Amino acid sequence: MEIVLSLENRRGNDTLFRSWFLFSFSFIILTQTKKINSLSILYWNQAKRSRYQNFYSST
Repeated sequence: MEIVLSLENRRGNDTLFRSWFLFSFSFIILTQTKKINSLSILYWNQAKRSRYQNFYSST
């Protein structure tokens, strides 16, 4: 009986660990992509702003 309980506990821990790992992995990927997106948006705004400044200064 004890062995069966310990096996069940181990299985539960495995699924818990797997779900936690998947959650943390997806969370890291989401945060990283959000960071990359915000960086690209910042860069794009900066490029647009400099382009407009160049355009207005040239006229």
